[in-house]
Amino acid sequence: MHEASEFDPHVPPPRGEGRVVIFSRRRFSQKVYRSAFYEFENVIGTVDDVDYHAPAMLRARSASYLASRMADKIKFRLGLPSPPTTQVEESHLPGTYELGFAIFEYASEIPTIRSIANWKKNCRKTVCYLGEHWPHEFSKPQKRACFELLGQFDFIICHCPQVGQLESLTGRPCHHLPVGIDALRFCPRSLNAPRPIEVFSMGRRSPAIHQALMRDAEAGRVFYLYDTAAGFDVMNWREHRELIANNIKRSEFFVSFKHNVSLESLTGGVEAVGARLFEGAAGGAIQIGMAPDCDTFREYFDWEDAVIPMPYDCTHPLEFIKDLRWQPERLAAARRNSISNTLRRHDWSQRWKRILQLVDMPPMESLTQREKELARAECNLQGN
Repeated sequence: MHEASEFDPHVPPPRGEGRVVIFSRRRFSQKVYRSAFYEFENVIGTVDDVDYHAPAMLRARSASYLASRMADKIKFRLGLPSPPTTQVEESHLPGTYELGFAIFEYASEIPTIRSIANWKKNCRKTVCYLGEHWPHEFSKPQKRACFELLGQFDFIICHCPQVGQLESLTGRPCHHLPVGIDALRFCPRSLNAPRPIEVFSMGRRSPAIHQALMRDAEAGRVFYLYDTAAGFDVMNWREHRELIANNIKRSEFFVSFKHNVSLESLTGGVEAVGARLFEGAAGGAIQIGMAPDCDTFREYFDWEDAVIPMPYDCTHPLEFIKDLRWQPERLAAARRNSISNTLRRHDWSQRWKRILQLVDMPPMESLTQREKELARAECNLQGN
């Protein structure tokens, strides 16, 4: 068992041995949204016998890179129903493995698996995890062609619950399993730790609420932490996750709005649980905003006040927060329940255990040890 290195160009080459091989994008993608999945890869590395296969991006301006870019442009302009080229260096697995595992955030990432020539031959079983897909995407020829490639995997696991179209298209069993969190990183060890950040907003937000909190912050009435960039690259994924965890653990309130409150054109109106909900719950901040109206939320966030409703167009959010502060017992219970449920149910290792069950592979002793560590953390929390 070992952890993969953080993002840098010096990822150790595959050992050519191990029970599991993970096809990682960490040598060519620094996008902020990939950080959580690199965290997942690392947790798997601590609880299983893992080899990491991380091919590199084709060098910009190389003949292969320029040819692939030109091919993609031609396909796009002609509307051809074929997936884009990979733009990733060709590679081979140096050994054989019981399980091959790949994570794709979007449909456009799926074709990169074709850069590994012998991935299917050298893995007895193969599983992919798809972070995001929406029903309306299946009507787009190029995205549909990307999804069809998933038929090469033995099992398909999806964060989004709508798996019927994907199962019909690929002919493979598709299972819904939402994202998780590194609970040992994100969960505080004490319920009484100071929370000097009064309000933290990360990701999608309400313009009305943001502007109101900005005015309050400028007037010195609230410590408000918020995003100033979107879709950016990170220099070090591990440090980025540590920063997010520390900020949430030190935040009193965490603004959380569902996907389609502002992104209905992306989701097609489908309700889904976002990663922010797991991050906010793990850190023990009181989540305020609008939860998704879906079965996944009701199953995985089934405690009272997992998200306290706040109108999207609320013009006086600080007054809303002040009213909540008059209910300290309610807030304390919400905080305790959020952290406890995360430790008990939402750690990445628990997601990995479920994947192993699906592919009929036994967990290793190191996973059992992590489960014990999570249980101790919850027990100590209850003793606070």
